[in-house]
Amino acid sequence: TGCGGGGYQVYLEAECASVGNTWSVKNNSLASSGKYVESNLNALFGGLFTAPPATSANRVEFNFVVPSTGSYSIYSRVLTPSYTDDSFYISIDGGSPQTWNGLHNPSESGFRWLKVLNQNYTLTAGTHTISFYYRENGTGLDKIYITDQSDVPTGFGATASNCALSRSSNAQAAEVGVSEEEVKASVTSVYPNPLVGNDLNLTFNQELSETLQYRVYDNWGRIVTQGSIEVKGDKAKISFRGTNLVNSNLMLIIEGETLSQQRLRFIKSE
Repeated sequence: TGCGGGGYQVYLEAECASVGNTWSVKNNSLASSGKYVESNLNALFGGLFTAPPATSANRVEFNFVVPSTGSYSIYSRVLTPSYTDDSFYISIDGGSPQTWNGLHNPSESGFRWLKVLNQNYTLTAGTHTISFYYRENGTGLDKIYITDQSDVPTGFGATASNCALSRSSNAQAAEVGVSEEEVKASVTSVYPNPLVGNDLNLTFNQELSETLQYRVYDNWGRIVTQGSIEVKGDKAKISFRGTNLVNSNLMLIIEGETLSQQRLRFIKSE
């Protein structure tokens, strides 16, 4: 997460988001960080397009936090090879999926930045999600940009804030062609980052039912706080209430019986 020019400006990589197993991670030297995600399935049934079930397998989901209530623009860097590979379903904060179609432009090849649904969104201060569901197979998603400014992203955009941790196991499995079940549990996202407040949210690539142990280190390698959390499901929250987290770069190390050790960097902010 980053701010520039006095406003809110956040870039997020698609391959570092929560990537469902109906999507694949692809290598491309023209993609930001050399990778992007591509939908594998088509939502055309009986001659009509129908939004797929709202499950994690069918979407690429980004978590982000905005500091204040206001109007925000969301841009995505997309790859649309043809008129039959140029659409998504878009959901904000779990709302009804909206069709985003007609993205192909034959006069502009390669990756392009487009404003999602060509509109702004009124968002309240706090955590939000944007989900891209498959609609036409072969449509590519490289990166998104969220801002309250009037600028339009170009090129690769700035460095993304969501790749400080390992990419999701779903994404890794998609690259090497193995099933999700063959990959050990891992953290797919940590938010808000920077951490504003006391609660750090984690999402996992699969359902867990276990106790996880965690430690937080500062830049000097000193343990700032440590503890454990009970997890039942694919989401968890670590509360730092009553601890003295300084405003700086921090390292969270978390592990469990099913969850392999994860080293996750985050920033504590006011």
